[in-house]
Amino acid sequence: AVVSTQSTGIEKYTEYALEEQKGQDGEESVLKLSPGEFSYAREFHRNFQNHLKETALKHMPNPFNDIKKSQSVTAPNLNSFVFFKVKEDIRDVLVDPRELPKDLSEGEIHISKFLPIATLLDQGKINLV
Repeated sequence: AVVSTQSTGIEKYTEYALEEQKGQDGEESVLKLSPGEFSYAREFHRNFQNHLKETALKHMPNPFNDIKKSQSVTAPNLNSFVFFKVKEDIRDVLVDPRELPKDLSEGEIHISKFLPIATLLDQGKINLV
């Protein structure tokens, strides 16, 4: 289920994911792809662009038969809620800015906005469910 969710997210936000990955030269990025995920995103993007050009764009009049990157990028809503499972005990985590920090125990499943837990995900302390 996790692989399916990850691939669906990569497929839905391919352009954004690739742009974010390119911009990581020393910048802090919320969206981090493993080498395998990056390869998958790049291949999916190439195949999707070829499919779109062959099935639709080549049949359209001139101003509409080209893909403009700025018009095709869809960014994920980083304030959307996600479920996550705690991989190890974590103390004093601010999951919701309106609440006090809390302790999270290994194995628990919680719901939170993505941004407040992005660092924990990056550190490998939690998994998205």
